Amino acid sequence: MVTGEDYIHRAYNAILQKDYRLAVYYFKKAIQSDPDNASYRYKLSITHARNNDLAEALKEAEAACYLNPDVPLYRQHLDSMKSRYLTQKAHDAMEKGEETTAIESLLQQAISLNPLNTDAKLLLSDVYEKQGELTKAQKQLYEIIELQPHHQIARKHLSQINKRLT
Repeated sequence: MVTGEDYIHRAYNAILQKDYRLAVYYFKKAIQSDPDNASYRYKLSITHARNNDLAEALKEAEAACYLNPDVPLYRQHLDSMKSRYLTQKAHDAMEKGEETTAIESLLQQAISLNPLNTDAKLLLSDVYEKQGELTKAQKQLYEIIELQPHHQIARKHLSQINKRLT
């Protein structure tokens, strides 16, 4: 009989082969064998996140936290997934040309959930720039560079904003 751990090992082998769809399949098989195993849900969430399937990643992260709310790693991962999901939602809203105040709110929520989310900070700097709030945009870019000193996009945007502010 194949156990949940057997499926987990198969999922990891699939990941090593860069076959993430197969890995998802095996993680789901592990969950079917042990539906209350929060660790399996957490691992599936990570794999969904790698595939940029943020809705599924968020769903599985929530399940892991629900099943085992006392594990800080699961809570941290859930916050990170919520942050990425909100950032993606804000990005989509920007692409559609939606109102910047609502987008700003989504991004501020994303950053409050994960202060290291440089994608949210970069997008927020774009929002501030569109709103004409160059000092706020500049602040976000400085924070990105502090977190990732070699972030070329942030450096380029910062240089452009600094020129406009002088």
